[in-house]
Amino acid sequence: MVFLDSLVAPSRESKKESGQGSGLRLSPPWLSLIEWLQSTARFSPRQGGSGKLRGSIRGISLLRLIAATVRLQQCLAVLLLSCWQPLLFASEEANRLANSWSMLLERWVVTVEEGAVSRVDYAAALEDSAELKQWLAACAQVTESAFNEWSVPHRQAFLINFYNAAMIQKILQRYPDIDSVWDFGRIFNHPFKDRFVELFGERMSLDDIEHGRLRGDPALFDPRVHFAVNCASKGCPPLRPAAFNGSSLDAELDEQASIFLSDRTKNGMNTTTNHLVLSPIFDWYTEDFGVPERQGELAYLSRYADSLGLDDDAVRALNEGSIKIEWSDYDWALNDVASLKQPAP
Repeated sequence: MVFLDSLVAPSRESKKESGQGSGLRLSPPWLSLIEWLQSTARFSPRQGGSGKLRGSIRGISLLRLIAATVRLQQCLAVLLLSCWQPLLFASEEANRLANSWSMLLERWVVTVEEGAVSRVDYAAALEDSAELKQWLAACAQVTESAFNEWSVPHRQAFLINFYNAAMIQKILQRYPDIDSVWDFGRIFNHPFKDRFVELFGERMSLDDIEHGRLRGDPALFDPRVHFAVNCASKGCPPLRPAAFNGSSLDAELDEQASIFLSDRTKNGMNTTTNHLVLSPIFDWYTEDFGVPERQGELAYLSRYADSLGLDDDAVRALNEGSIKIEWSDYDWALNDVASLKQPAP
C-alpha cells in the first residue's frame, strides 16, 4: 500500500553511511518520531546525579515528552491520510460520475404528487442522447479493479445509476415508437437480457447489472435496491430525479422506500378487507425481504410500518407471517412524461 511504501524505502544514502550493501530509509515523519522518542528516553529521570540535575532532567524530559506527543499526533495524521488517500480519490471519481448523471436527470425527470410519481421526458433525452452515450462511455472506462477499491455504498450507487441510465438508453432505441418496455419482445430481443451496454470490459444486460451484481454479490446486496432501479414502467418505483451518491446512499434508499411504500395505488392496508396490499415486486422477489429471526417472509417491510400505514397488530402479523396479502396491479406502460399531459378518459 502507498503508506507502507512511504514508511520504509531503500536509500542509497543509508547504504553509503552504513557501509552495508543495502539499507532502509524512514520517511521524515516517522524518522522524526523515532528520534524524539529516543531523545526522550536518553533524558530519563531515573539517571543518577544531583537533585538539581535530576530536576533539570525531569523538566527537559517533560518538555521532550510533550513535543514527542505533538509529533506523534502529526505522524498519525500522515498515516491516516496515507491510508485514506486511495479511497478519497476513488470516492472523488464515483462522485464525479454521480454529479454528471444528476445534471441529466434534472433535465429529464418530472415528479408529481410529492415525488410519489415520476415520469421521464424521453423526447428531451433523445435530443441529449449524445450526452447519455458519453456518460455511459465514461462509466465503461472504470476498471473492475478500480471499482473494487471503492466503498460498498459508492459501488452500489454507481451500479444503480448505471442501470437507470442504461434503461433510458434502451428505451431510446425505439422511442417514440414504444408504449412499453416489453415492446422489444419477451423471448427474442428481451429488453432485460439483451447485452447492449459495456461495463468492466464486457457486454452486459440489465439483468446482469441488477441480478448478477446488485443482488448476486453478497457484499453489495441490499433489499432497498428494488426501490432504486427503474424499469421504465409506471408500476415501478419512481425514478429518482437525482443520482444516487455513495456518500449519502443509506438515507437516499430509505427515502425511496418510503416514497414507494406510501403510494396507495400500489401499497398499503385495505381497510375493507384488512389485507395488506403490496406491489407484485414483493411477490417476485419475496426471498429478498425476509429477516432471519422472524417467520414472516416479508418481515423486512415492518421497518416501514408508517409508510405502509400499519398499526401494531398489522406489524406483528407481518413479522409472524400471518398477515393476509393482496397484490396490486403492475402497470407496464411506459413512464413517459407525455402520459401526464394526456387528459383523463
